[in-house]
Amino acid sequence: MESMQRYTAQEFIAHHLIPDTAIPLTIGGIFDVSIALKVQTRLSNFYDSATPILFMDSGKNAIKISLGDLAKQKSYSRHTAIELGGWADFSKNRYGYADLIRIMLRLLAPDGCPWDRAQTHESIAKNALEEAEELVAAIAASDTQNILEESGDVVLQGVFHGMIAERDGTFGVHDVIDTLCKKLVSRHSHVFGTDKAATPEDALGFWQAAKKREKNS
Repeated sequence: MESMQRYTAQEFIAHHLIPDTAIPLTIGGIFDVSIALKVQTRLSNFYDSATPILFMDSGKNAIKISLGDLAKQKSYSRHTAIELGGWADFSKNRYGYADLIRIMLRLLAPDGCPWDRAQTHESIAKNALEEAEELVAAIAASDTQNILEESGDVVLQGVFHGMIAERDGTFGVHDVIDTLCKKLVSRHSHVFGTDKAATPEDALGFWQAAKKREKNS
């Protein structure tokens, strides 16, 4: 695991990067208050506003402030940077994808949850259908809160199977993500390639053509 995540403010904002909150994070190039506010707003999706950060600028000593005060400092420059520590605990105000993986690893650890550790692909196969059906029902009922919750349950099924496979030595949860990303890129040739799609039907046609090529290769 990396010991530090390092980004410029520009890339952190522009690329909608998702930090792993268990690993220390440094963001540099916070050159004015507008950039500071954007960084603060994005970080607030993953950290509490009271999270302590180290505020560093040229010619000044580093000072400790809270994340909620990042955009309230008196001056900024191209040398301004912040540093946040890593928190690997399981009690947080907001979680990210990396936390989901970390929680599942803990549940499947030798001293984790006996039920989770006993599961196989076969034993939880029916869960994927049940969770998908519950999501469809929530959508049909226009139940936003249940759509939110059931979407998470559907995501969990893919992660759980990836973790089981990793335990069994066949593939891992990151292979699941890698395979999905490659599929999304290859089947959206009108976005990531040279094809042009003017309508949803055009886009679906490229998807189906790419899928056919993949299945026949």
